[in-house]
Amino acid sequence: MPKVNNSLTNRISSHSDEPVTNKYYLLVSKRYMQAKYILILCLAAFIGISMILFRNEITYANLMYLIRDFNTKGSVYMSGFDPVEYDEQENMSFCLYRGELVVAGNRSVRMYNSKGQLNRSYEPGYTDPVLSASDKYIIAYDMGETSYSVYSSIAKVNDGVATGSIENADINNSGDHLLVCRSDETKYLVMTYDSAFRNTAKYYKNKYVTSAAIGSDGRVIIVSFDSTAGGYECEVDFFTKGAESADNKYTASDIFPLQCGIWENGNSFVLCTDKILFFDKSGNLLKTEKTEFKYTAYCEGNETLAVSCSKDNLGGKSDVIVFDTRGEMVYNNSISGNVSSVAVTEEFVCVLTGGTAVMMPFNTDKTMMADTDEDTAVLLTSGSSVLLCKRNGAAGLVFETPSE
Repeated sequence: MPKVNNSLTNRISSHSDEPVTNKYYLLVSKRYMQAKYILILCLAAFIGISMILFRNEITYANLMYLIRDFNTKGSVYMSGFDPVEYDEQENMSFCLYRGELVVAGNRSVRMYNSKGQLNRSYEPGYTDPVLSASDKYIIAYDMGETSYSVYSSIAKVNDGVATGSIENADINNSGDHLLVCRSDETKYLVMTYDSAFRNTAKYYKNKYVTSAAIGSDGRVIIVSFDSTAGGYECEVDFFTKGAESADNKYTASDIFPLQCGIWENGNSFVLCTDKILFFDKSGNLLKTEKTEFKYTAYCEGNETLAVSCSKDNLGGKSDVIVFDTRGEMVYNNSISGNVSSVAVTEEFVCVLTGGTAVMMPFNTDKTMMADTDEDTAVLLTSGSSVLLCKRNGAAGLVFETPSE
């Protein structure tokens, strides 16, 4: 009979089931446990004494400032939306923020999750609210009034009052934000703030400011114009964070600026009525794109800019074009009708025209359509889904390839 080697079995069976306890480490463990409880008691006593001594200094605003960065870690949201129902309001504004649909109107600012459930609701009392969102914060302001608010994904973290009526605002992922206000001293005043809501710069403009944006590094771009005998003169100013004077300036005649934006790589754009100006991080002009007619809608993507423009004065056809951050065309297509809303992702561009939503993937020439029976709605993209926001509700769109 072959002999079985039981050496491993013998070692396991001979091992004692009771572990040997080192009395020294047991004593050290008990002392650390006692120290932990003592520290917890000291912390509780410190908090209690501080709340008693400084109870007049503890405000809702201070607490919201402490938690302003909770749950602001960058995330990618790919889920679609179930139908969302909300009350119709006047002067409604929409945006997507960290997987939530934010709906603002003259009665409330509400945030809904992808299941259509109301997560949070605020009543700032704004008559004409406008929303601007970054990946971590939202700023809401009352157009033509002085009130504004900053929200994180869990709470309202600041209520502010500007020195003049607000006409534009922007916020970046760090919480730096700016306000474009009317000014008694000059025509306009652009004020920038850091994440602690402290004023970092003031820019007085004697021209009419149509737009301003703040980049991820705090860099600011201000777009303004003034009337001349021959038409309009456009001016674009570029500032580093907190700088008192512009690092670079661009001026041009016969250009009416509408909107500007800054991408993560620092490049920027200025959308005009019939031109688009693309700039590098230093504010140098990279490219000028011109259309024969006028731009009707636009959407700023992560590294793209999607626009629509009429191909005739009657609005019978429109071009849908997508540019990269250097102004190079990455997609171009023509569709029937006048475009009222544009949404863009890394995979497709979607437009709303004549009650029909048209999805145009970048990797194919085929288009897909969804009947909306709504021409005044707003298109938003949530991951690979498209959300149609109407006055009384929002829902994801189901696209079909038209039969040939």
